[in-house]
Amino acid sequence: MHRRQFLKSAASIGAGTLILPRTKLFGADAPSNKLNIALIGTWGRGEAHFGPISSENVVALCDVDEEHLAFGARKFPKAKTYVDWRKCLDQKDVNAVVICTTDHGIAFPHMKCNLTDHGIAVMLIVRGPSGFSGGKVVDSMVSHLDIFPTVCELAGVEQPDWLRGKSLLPLVEGTSQAIHDELFFEVNFHAAYEPLRAVRTNRWKYIRRFDGRKIPVLVNCDAGESKSERLAQGWQARPVAEELLFDLWYDPNESNNLALESEQKPVLQEMRGRLERWMIATDDPLMSGPVPPPAGAKLNDPDDISPSQKKAI
Repeated sequence: MHRRQFLKSAASIGAGTLILPRTKLFGADAPSNKLNIALIGTWGRGEAHFGPISSENVVALCDVDEEHLAFGARKFPKAKTYVDWRKCLDQKDVNAVVICTTDHGIAFPHMKCNLTDHGIAVMLIVRGPSGFSGGKVVDSMVSHLDIFPTVCELAGVEQPDWLRGKSLLPLVEGTSQAIHDELFFEVNFHAAYEPLRAVRTNRWKYIRRFDGRKIPVLVNCDAGESKSERLAQGWQARPVAEELLFDLWYDPNESNNLALESEQKPVLQEMRGRLERWMIATDDPLMSGPVPPPAGAKLNDPDDISPSQKKAI
């Protein structure tokens, strides 16, 4: 597999980032047949990278959990191991890095499986050529969809016509302050069916439910002390709104729903329009009714408390 083929396959894996230092990407040794790769994160989504990178030279592994690190080391026994990702990136022979990021927010109530920023905001740490160095922080709306076109631009690979993301290079090189004026988010299934759609701008967040429920889907919240305490305080009977509208400037915690405020009606209509146009443009199956579960999927009833505890009381 030559470098360009590897970049195409690695960029399409999913929740990960390929980092290529300038001296290796554009230097005299750029046509080298194999890459020296460091994998940061060796469990969960990190494990999903094992297959695509196994034909390359995996020279370093990093994970803060020593058991997960040992799991990766059994697959790549020649790789050096680290618990500190900074030391991992300093390894001199590394010339490609796959960095796994989280796929959702913390597994607490109102976070994971929700479309407020508590559920959709995740870390994105990038190190490499063309501005991806120096410890800078870029506070701009970006998406994991932007990783693929970024890697394509770094590697000189032609971008497929169907890509919806945008390269991050204008942000990190300082030629632009923003690459998106809106981002869209969705969820259909976790333990149970709970179709949600959202659109976010710098100022506003609009979230809409499409299941007609009036109470929470408790089974889609992972078990834990915080969930148990909320259940003890009557969480299962608290109403949920069909539409949510938040002013992210004054309400960054998204706790004050403005969807029913008459003075925000123009904003609500605008955000509704943004979401509807996106759903039409992407042929969202919700436009035709409930989304069928994947073949072979086993789902909980939305009224279950947890996967093992049926029917909320």
